[in-house]
Amino acid sequence: MQKYSWTFLCLICLSSVCYAIDGNELYDICGVALESPDYENAYGTGYCYGYIIGVINQGDRQICPPEKITNKQTVQIVYAYLKSHLEQLDQPANVLVDQALGNAWPCNR
Repeated sequence: MQKYSWTFLCLICLSSVCYAIDGNELYDICGVALESPDYENAYGTGYCYGYIIGVINQGDRQICPPEKITNKQTVQIVYAYLKSHLEQLDQPANVLVDQALGNAWPCNR
């Protein structure tokens, strides 16, 4: 019985490991998402948009977006930042999203 309990516990722990992506993967996915119509690459588009919006909504961010900004404009800002900082694409994607939007929408506090 203990053997099965231990196996079950290990499976639970392994399933909670979060899959992190780097800037290279986000750059590739978002590049395709922005270049192709939504219906041709629905998974990639959803992944790109969802990842970036998820990072924004993750917690207390030091960004102050304008009131009327679309998700597509947000993705375009992040993609432009990634494209102009190719040497940083080995960093975690969430860090690069924060940097991109922090540069685009700094808070004047």
